[in-house]
Amino acid sequence: AIMGTSRNFLQSGRSCIEILSQFTAHAQRFLLVNRECKFLSKVSISSNKTRSVAARKNRSGLSEPRTFTSRDGFTILVGKNAKQNEDVTFRRANADDLWLHARDVAGAHVVIIRAGRDIPESTINEAATLAAQHSQARNDSAVDVIVTPRRNVHRMRGGKTGMVSVKSSQLVHVVK
Repeated sequence: AIMGTSRNFLQSGRSCIEILSQFTAHAQRFLLVNRECKFLSKVSISSNKTRSVAARKNRSGLSEPRTFTSRDGFTILVGKNAKQNEDVTFRRANADDLWLHARDVAGAHVVIIRAGRDIPESTINEAATLAAQHSQARNDSAVDVIVTPRRNVHRMRGGKTGMVSVKSSQLVHVVK
């Protein structure tokens, strides 16, 4: 069966490198989508808290940002500290991905990975809830959350790691 599939790809005029490149891209997306946690409800979120600290660290010794999957199948990345916020916002997110952050308070940078699809409002609401829960306003009854394409987010000159400025944005009001 594998040889037959290989012949089909080769007959289509695609090189082995193109096929392997496409396979690698699909595998990376699959791993990103299926990494850690799924939503149980809009407000309460399931996370794997039993994992050891060593299991959550990457090769460089830094812990990984949290990864969630929305009910609509979109990957949502959440930075837990300044370095992870920097990583989520400027290394993992593309310009067209949506970026979220609780307004006027310290908190997590949250990114919805578009992967070429339109993001439904329900996914934006789920990510806004995450941004509110991972901010200093987590105990407030209502939180305004900034939503903007990542291309509108820029590092602040002379600012600390993870400090950003936002060009233009919309607000989502999260009520707990």
